[in-house]
Amino acid sequence: MEARWIPLSQFGRMESIDISSDRITVKTDPSNFRDNRITENIFMYWIEDSTVVFNGKRIERAAVFGITLLKKTIHRGGVFNNYGQILISFQRQAFMRDFMLCIYYEGKTGSMGYIHISVERSQGRATRREKERIFREISANLGMPLNVSSISFNYDNTDREFWESVRQETKRMERNPLEEKYFEILGLERTEDFEIIRKAYRGMVKKYHPDSGKSEERPEREKKMQEINEAFEYLEGRFG
Repeated sequence: MEARWIPLSQFGRMESIDISSDRITVKTDPSNFRDNRITENIFMYWIEDSTVVFNGKRIERAAVFGITLLKKTIHRGGVFNNYGQILISFQRQAFMRDFMLCIYYEGKTGSMGYIHISVERSQGRATRREKERIFREISANLGMPLNVSSISFNYDNTDREFWESVRQETKRMERNPLEEKYFEILGLERTEDFEIIRKAYRGMVKKYHPDSGKSEERPEREKKMQEINEAFEYLEGRFG
């Protein structure tokens, strides 16, 4: 399945969330955005009890599902307006007993995300802890898919090869605006080949070194070199 994933490590806590037997109500605050419009994405992972297999007190296997609840464009309304707090309310289905809710806002100038894990307290302590651990493992290894309508997969805490493949695929497909900026500074398309990055860096240093230009160009070249060095240090730490 081809999908663009946002790593859940970029998500913070909800501004507020109210969970009743039949509704989920969330308050978010994307007021920092200055874009004329932003995209709101709401996605949920959940565990269905009919799929849970126990080994003593430990959950050995469980099916974890995911679905896009909402994807829409929000307009700011005017130059002097801001988005302010947004109230989101939707019906809680029977399968939403134990879930992880993800809300992600994306604009041209940035992005922000919220995440909330809910496990019903009426279950035994060992069961609750195991389900919370499953969601935390999903948080560590998966993300939120933005361009697919739904996903499903089988969680298996013994399948390390599966989780490693998920980690690599998520890392490959995630879009990092800061990373994109640094590749652009070095005149590159995204690549994980560090030798290509190093070669591009050396070429940019040779082109923009302050000592290789006219004296009146020196301040501008020094600023450019600072950007080039910053970009290379970041990408070296990521792929070197």
